[in-house]
Amino acid sequence: MQDRDGKWADAWAPGKGTGVTASLNCLNWFGPGKHAGLNCGAFKVDEVEFSGVPDKVSLKAVSASLNSGLRETARTKAWEGYNLRGVAAEVAARHGLTLLYDAPEHTFARQDQREESDLAFLTRLAGARGVNLKVHDGKLALYGAREADSKPGSLTIPKTGSQFSPKSYSFKEKSQGTAFTGCEVSYRDPNTQQVYSYAFDARGNRVEKAASDAQKVWAVNQRVESEADARKLAQNALRNKNGGECAGNIEIMGHPGLVAGVTVSLTGFGRFSGSYFVNKAEHKIGNGYSTSAELRRTLAY
Repeated sequence: MQDRDGKWADAWAPGKGTGVTASLNCLNWFGPGKHAGLNCGAFKVDEVEFSGVPDKVSLKAVSASLNSGLRETARTKAWEGYNLRGVAAEVAARHGLTLLYDAPEHTFARQDQREESDLAFLTRLAGARGVNLKVHDGKLALYGAREADSKPGSLTIPKTGSQFSPKSYSFKEKSQGTAFTGCEVSYRDPNTQQVYSYAFDARGNRVEKAASDAQKVWAVNQRVESEADARKLAQNALRNKNGGECAGNIEIMGHPGLVAGVTVSLTGFGRFSGSYFVNKAEHKIGNGYSTSAELRRTLAY
């Protein structure tokens, strides 16, 4: 922000930790009288920079929900007889967050948190079970990745012919590190020394182990408590690996509805048309208002 009157360097000077709320208000954005807006949430100032000439101040802020205790305080705890929702509820309560949970329960006998922050532990626990996690505006939100992929697109972006057609776009298909046809889960019981091994296809069907090099199988060595647990682990491992098989980036005229966690429909892009999940969205105001997004093609399993 400009500081020609010197107020930001004096009476208005914000200190680190100062609370900030941010929102975008778009008037007549979709037509006369059709307004739109985006609540960006609550933040705390993390860095203040003064520069000149001319005088100006730059503020950098982080989400107020990502307090230091949530992401930096290491804990050690054995979580026995919990499910994922229960862990999330306890973490949310500890850090003063409202829990929004839209995913399967995912019960487990025991999970160990060893010198990990609550955020790192919960992110790891959720990711292994195909559950996305987001901390924003005083809320801890967990939602199933499979369920999110199955939702209809919240908006349609045509290649041409619309005010929201992309200013730029790129798509990439790759096979290295992705495009796996199955997953093999192996685990050695430390008490009995017995090795348990399971193999599943992407839809969770039990299959025989790979019989030829033509099959591309991802191997996971992780403790499981049952065949059902191994099936869930395998399916989610495949989703995590195969999600990068087809990905893209787009930049369009600013759209408050293009945010992380929604699905969008792309049309007119040939083989790259279809449904995509928004991994990340960035809203910029400077020379106009624009929104860029990182996308991955949604998965049917």
